[in-house]
Amino acid sequence: LTVHYWAWKNVKADYYGICHYRRYIGFGNEKMPVSKLEYNNGCVNEEFIDKRSIERHGLNEKTMRAEIEKYDVIAIDPIQLNGNNNYNVMSCSPDYHNMEDVDLVIDIIEKKYPHMIKAVEKYMRHTNYSYLYNCWILKKEIFEAYSEWLFGILEEVEKRIDSTHYSQQKFRTPGTLTERLWGIYLTYLQEQREYKICHKQLVFFRNVEKQKELYPAFEKNNNVIVSNFNNAYAPVFSTFLASVIAHSTCCNNYDVIILGTGIDQQNRAGLQSMVTKL
Repeated sequence: LTVHYWAWKNVKADYYGICHYRRYIGFGNEKMPVSKLEYNNGCVNEEFIDKRSIERHGLNEKTMRAEIEKYDVIAIDPIQLNGNNNYNVMSCSPDYHNMEDVDLVIDIIEKKYPHMIKAVEKYMRHTNYSYLYNCWILKKEIFEAYSEWLFGILEEVEKRIDSTHYSQQKFRTPGTLTERLWGIYLTYLQEQREYKICHKQLVFFRNVEKQKELYPAFEKNNNVIVSNFNNAYAPVFSTFLASVIAHSTCCNNYDVIILGTGIDQQNRAGLQSMVTKL
């Protein structure tokens, strides 16, 4: 929401789009299976951002521009709620939502935008799908209208709710409310039948760190040792590495590769020191 607000007030563009550091709207032609897990529900799952996945999902300027310029709105594919509706799903998740806040939003829309109450009822109580994650691409005029509508509602909400005793999770209330507000606004736009609206799959990348391409460390007599472990097994690997060092010969080169995440700085430094002091 901070990025959205900043873009609204500071950036002049023909189109505006929101993605996350791990979630990107895909522009590939192939329909992919989606995950049902909570953290990436409804998303196409990819392990890495690499050349293959970028090509697979059309994440390049030429492909994206060609698609974006055809439409007024690009939304993500709706996420199925297994026969439930948005209001009931939120009421069944008290750790994430205060239903008083949800009711307050509906009340604000009813009073400030009575012409939209039909879209509110349809999306919140009579659809079995949801548009989560606040990811979309909008033409300038729609983006500006949506931003004025959205932040006008959120400013009113901020005045009227007491978040003093909210949990850390519930401090994200503006974000979770906005997920539903976007669904309401999109429903309203669809009912107007005057906009070109397209749906795309949302791609979730589990690992966003830049991946290194590995090459042999030495041209000759290169002996490669590859291991994969987490922080808990660093002492075990250090024992193994000490044995390798003890039985190494000056006639050979040794290329030690560790594939792992979550190894703390102390263990990294300790393993590095075992070989750098040779």
